[in-house]
Amino acid sequence: MSSPIPKDVHYNPRCTNFDSCSESESIAAVYDYVGAVYGDKARVQRDGILTPEERSYVESTFGRLEGKKGVQEYLSKARQIFFKKYAQKEMPYCEGDKSSLVRYKHPRFREGVTLGAGHTCGDNYGEMYVKSGLELQIASNPKKVVFLVEGWTQAVGRSRLQEHLLIARIALALKIPVYEGLVGQNSEEAIQRVGLTRMEAAVATAMILYEDMVETAKKQNLTFDPVNMLAQKIQDTALFYGLDAMALVAEFNKLNAILPGEDMRSALIRVRGICQERFSKLLRATNELSPDHARGVLAKTKADLAVFILGLDHLSYVRKVYEKGRP
Repeated sequence: MSSPIPKDVHYNPRCTNFDSCSESESIAAVYDYVGAVYGDKARVQRDGILTPEERSYVESTFGRLEGKKGVQEYLSKARQIFFKKYAQKEMPYCEGDKSSLVRYKHPRFREGVTLGAGHTCGDNYGEMYVKSGLELQIASNPKKVVFLVEGWTQAVGRSRLQEHLLIARIALALKIPVYEGLVGQNSEEAIQRVGLTRMEAAVATAMILYEDMVETAKKQNLTFDPVNMLAQKIQDTALFYGLDAMALVAEFNKLNAILPGEDMRSALIRVRGICQERFSKLLRATNELSPDHARGVLAKTKADLAVFILGLDHLSYVRKVYEKGRP
């Protein structure tokens, strides 16, 4: 006796959350979501129909889903397969990263959720996204959802940070709008607020981020070349601030020059102090400027749910967005 011919399975997107649907419909909804978000582009469409070809591709790539009980583990596995294929590797500090998820409510801006972790630690963002129930909730009903992502305006089209790739895929598959989540340290507003030039801000940023990278590498007992590491950080910082890399090198060297009467240790302490003070002021400025920016996005989009994807240094500003007593 011949096997039955595989058929298309029609589903409502709400079935992704196994809500008032048959198990076959819910599995079809999850398969279409996983294929569209974590699979190769254009292989699976999030269109309410799971074709036999799409089912075969998803099961051969990500395995079989047996039912609701294993859906979170299935989503986590799919994400890890996606990251391994498409994203840059996580930084060593990600394993011990202090991830943070906080929920907020507001009479006008409805619900907000912050997902905070170290940059490039996409799996930490992803685990919070799935284990909190957000992934299934949003996949089931993406209407009136908005993402606010730190560094998004710099990321579009070229970022390989795991969290950017993750949000880009989810947003594309579910048609969710994405906005910049931060008034950045490289913005004119932040730089002017602290009374620095763009070059002074860039030198301080390069110095502090380089120091952080060195400290992390030492804690993880990693082998690294400090000269190459510094060169790369200066290159990245120049791009971030829109400056010429060689001009930034010249200013960096100028600040680090040993003054008359100084020894090398004293000069390093002096420069670190200057850069740390400037960097801290920039950080504080971004967190002071960002609440109004976020409120503008929420007022414009009229979203019922806003998901903030931020680094750990910027989580505190979201509390002011949803602060009681503010209109």
